[in-house]
Amino acid sequence: MGLAGWAVAEFGSGPERLDVPLGVHLAARAAVNHAGLSRADITGVVLAGSDALDGRLISSMHMAGPAGGYLKDETKVVDDPSVALASAVWRVSSGADRAVLVVSWHSPAESDPFNAVSPDPEPVFSRPVGAHPLAAEALAVTRWLHAHGLSADRFDSLTAFLTPDKADDDRLWFTPLRAAHVAPVDGAAVAVLVSAAGARAEIKAVDFASDSSLPLEQHPDPVGRLRQRMLARTGSDPAHAEVIETTDRTVFRLVMAANALGLGQPSEVADAVIEGGLSHLQPSGGLFRRNAGYAAGLERIVCAAEAVERGALSALAHCSYGRAGQGHSLTVLGAPS
Repeated sequence: MGLAGWAVAEFGSGPERLDVPLGVHLAARAAVNHAGLSRADITGVVLAGSDALDGRLISSMHMAGPAGGYLKDETKVVDDPSVALASAVWRVSSGADRAVLVVSWHSPAESDPFNAVSPDPEPVFSRPVGAHPLAAEALAVTRWLHAHGLSADRFDSLTAFLTPDKADDDRLWFTPLRAAHVAPVDGAAVAVLVSAAGARAEIKAVDFASDSSLPLEQHPDPVGRLRQRMLARTGSDPAHAEVIETTDRTVFRLVMAANALGLGQPSEVADAVIEGGLSHLQPSGGLFRRNAGYAAGLERIVCAAEAVERGALSALAHCSYGRAGQGHSLTVLGAPS
């Protein structure tokens, strides 16, 4: 079982910008074509979307049809598209489906996401109203910097390397996050097809876990904990993959993930990325090259699958999602056996 096809449809900007349902349809159709299948072969669809970021309520009502879900068994997951992929894997591995299309999207032009989610009161769990996502991220980064005895200034050279066009953008959002530290959101629709047969990239393992929404109460090493859990279950360390793709939404997140995956100490990782010493980390260029926003987790998995198709024996996609990296997922892909 694995990924038989995938596609990314970038929305673009200005007068030529794609309508969101059209972009979703183009990505879904391209993924099915890439797999050499037709819509009749699809037995289920899993959508991953955020009503708040979409700027519309119950977005699955608008997107199920364009995503290929008409008269199909359709499910919506709101945590992250990498979790939607895990749902599709379970459906296919259980025998309930033969081929499941996983579709996610994000279009920042629909609404200002930071304005939309600023209040964000959680109706089920206790959560402080007004904890802006960037403020929560800044708290998590500050905690991590203190734990490693580092200053945010230590990463100025890495910031200039990743964002040469905006490295001098000193607008302070929430200490220590500056505008230059954060990957700009382009938006895109992403689709992958999980199939029981005909896989281009085999799914070797997938796992995810969520933590507290409060940055100061989160586990100090959630990625390491998830990595150890996968190692205990599969007997293989996912961090030993030939290629590693991660959701580097900020400069700090790139180093935090690399450190948690055992690629080196934070200061060593920053220097190694600049000097090309970690060529297997983010060979796609990461989110500073193309940031699909909410759909970024699935786009990272696509990049890992493309690495396998180019000849890598194994590839790991690490995705962080939620407030201050509340959730993490690991997806290991390999050459079809």
